[in-house]
Amino acid sequence: MKNVFIPNCAERTTLQKPMRQTLSSNSSSVWGLLLAVSLAGTWVVWGVKTLWPLLFALVGLWALLKTWRAPGSLQPLPTDVKVAAKWLAFAAIYYCTLRLVGYALHGNRWNVEPLLPFLLFAPLMFGVYSVRISHRYFWMGAGLAAIAACMFALYQHYYLGIQRATGHMNAITFGNTSVVLSLTCLIGATCPLYIRKRFSLFLITGSICGACASLLSGSKGGWLGLLMIYGLGAYRYWNEFGRQSPWAVAGLLLGLVCTVGFLMPVHVLDRIFSGAIGAYIWFTQGVVTDGSVSFRLELWRMAWYAFLESPLLGLSSDEIFSRMKALVDAGVLNAPALLQYPTIDSQFFGDLAEGGLLGLSSTVALLICPLVAFARFRNHQNLAVRELGLVAVWVCLLFAEFGLSASLWGQSTYRQFYVSWLLLLLGLIAVELSKATEPAHEA
Repeated sequence: MKNVFIPNCAERTTLQKPMRQTLSSNSSSVWGLLLAVSLAGTWVVWGVKTLWPLLFALVGLWALLKTWRAPGSLQPLPTDVKVAAKWLAFAAIYYCTLRLVGYALHGNRWNVEPLLPFLLFAPLMFGVYSVRISHRYFWMGAGLAAIAACMFALYQHYYLGIQRATGHMNAITFGNTSVVLSLTCLIGATCPLYIRKRFSLFLITGSICGACASLLSGSKGGWLGLLMIYGLGAYRYWNEFGRQSPWAVAGLLLGLVCTVGFLMPVHVLDRIFSGAIGAYIWFTQGVVTDGSVSFRLELWRMAWYAFLESPLLGLSSDEIFSRMKALVDAGVLNAPALLQYPTIDSQFFGDLAEGGLLGLSSTVALLICPLVAFARFRNHQNLAVRELGLVAVWVCLLFAEFGLSASLWGQSTYRQFYVSWLLLLLGLIAVELSKATEPAHEA
């Protein structure tokens, strides 16, 4: 009989570890590719914005159940991530509680749909953490999503003849969320991990495509966001290359601005000019002349009257409509069309009218608490953690800007996007932070 080498237990364990690590790595790659494809389809396939967060939330729920039945099966969350998660949980609980209290106080129709993303998506972070998705798949997905959104917008505008591209949403939400895509790609392209690599060119292309999709949507609210993020991009590029070749960088940035201006569709400029003129006439003459800027300003004036009547708790929907009708009939409000459009079209003014200062505090919590949660990662020594934290901070800032002219939590696209991306980013950060402790944990 030939001698057969049979390793002892210690040797078998040593041999099995690389196999387990390989299987785990392959599994993480599959989940990472699934995330990237899901993000890419969010803007062009109906329902994906809901399906992928639910999928990863289910994965996270399963991981939590396994941990409960077999403690230690899931590596504990890093301390900083736990603190950040508590801030996010507080904001969600505070918002949901005040929303329910508002229904009870004002007698409005009970609608649990605005609360569902905060409840159903909550385990998403644990799903991303349990399958160990690398941050590289997030940047890849964001770039693919921006390019896909741009291609779809070009198809709708130039082939189907739709003046304002909508994706599978409405024009405003499509345009504003495309701004977030442009921001994400720009941060990825200018981060130290990729700025001097070929992948940066892919992300720059994605950022330009995201901006193009937003412009084709005709959303005026996205303009301020685009100016903000490209100011950030110019600053980051200047810090990296400006001191070495300032004239070349300045010329490149100027050429980019001129190119975007030259390629911009005429209707985009027309909408900007009409909005500026409408705002000027409203401020000087008090007359509503367009269906966007001056019309919103008149809606916000109505919201201010409602807030003054009940500063702490606001008015019910029926009370706001009756006050609006009375003010229109009395000639105080100059747009009878307001009665056909019984919304405020601003998250902040809407909160003041419908919930008073208490209602406004719920939106402030949803915007400020995540800022505090992710600000702790901005100076982290791990570059990936730092850049993912920066994306989260800017998502909060952009949504605050969108809230000036749109109802954020009243539209499913906004609330699902906001909740799912913040939880996704926190999960990716948790994966990066836990890598430093993985060897000790396995030992």
